[in-house]
Amino acid sequence: MSSSNAISSTNPTSQATCKLIPYRDPWQMAKPRFWDIDDQPLQEFIDTGQFIYHDQQVTLTYATHPDTPYFVGHLHARSLKPNFAYQIKLLGKPVSGERGWGEFGDDISNERLGKAGRWWEDVAAPPGPNLDDAYYEVNYQNAAPGQKRTIYGYLYMGAFVTDEQGNADVDFSSRYSYHICWQDKQTKGQREVVAGDYTVQSTTAPYYGYGHPVEPRQVKLWYEYQAGRSREVKLPPGTYNCRFLITEETFHNLMGGMDDLNGGFYQSVLTSEDFDAAGHPDNNPDNDVVFTIGG
Repeated sequence: MSSSNAISSTNPTSQATCKLIPYRDPWQMAKPRFWDIDDQPLQEFIDTGQFIYHDQQVTLTYATHPDTPYFVGHLHARSLKPNFAYQIKLLGKPVSGERGWGEFGDDISNERLGKAGRWWEDVAAPPGPNLDDAYYEVNYQNAAPGQKRTIYGYLYMGAFVTDEQGNADVDFSSRYSYHICWQDKQTKGQREVVAGDYTVQSTTAPYYGYGHPVEPRQVKLWYEYQAGRSREVKLPPGTYNCRFLITEETFHNLMGGMDDLNGGFYQSVLTSEDFDAAGHPDNNPDNDVVFTIGG
């Protein structure tokens, strides 16, 4: 993916940078993916049963005062999974609930992101992954103190695809509000705009992730826009205190797409900040993703 408003065009004094850290995904349904974007097995990771993310793999640079009504950034990624798609998301930080951020949260930003994009609840058992505004209003906005569920607003800004070494450098933005990414070969879903055309291959020994050569093949990916939202995002003026999250794209595996555990299920893997092992939210302001629209 690329952005028509590249971060390179912004004043360096109006940029911030942070290194992403491994994310402790609390969602019980999440599963790692061990296939590439063409559903070919990454056999080396299947054999070991794991892929370890670390805090030196991805650097986020973003505009703190973008001249657009939406978030603009750049990702520098190294040694991720090869020929692999990753979702990029901008998340709110709700104050209340089991995984609320308390004094480090921002309810206004959280609501604005959700009403431009989607809602998520990662520890409870909500009525499916596609929560609507009414669910947020009943269970957070208008819920009594002590009864609020932790409902995150977020923008799915698109996906990026790594090369055969697991590397990527990509400009991106939240200009459009997307729902999901589809493979060209999938017949279900609404394929509304091309996400990209990619060459999947592994041509250099020791054939990272595969363990054997992979002949070049073309794969096209598509986006489906988020239903019920304006396609073009125009965030209200103000300062936003958010989190950045990377999730493995699994193309609806286990949801009527493919049906194999190696195909994974939307595991979130890297973030700008997280909760610690005891469940306390990050309290270091240097890790906040903060930007101002219209000022």
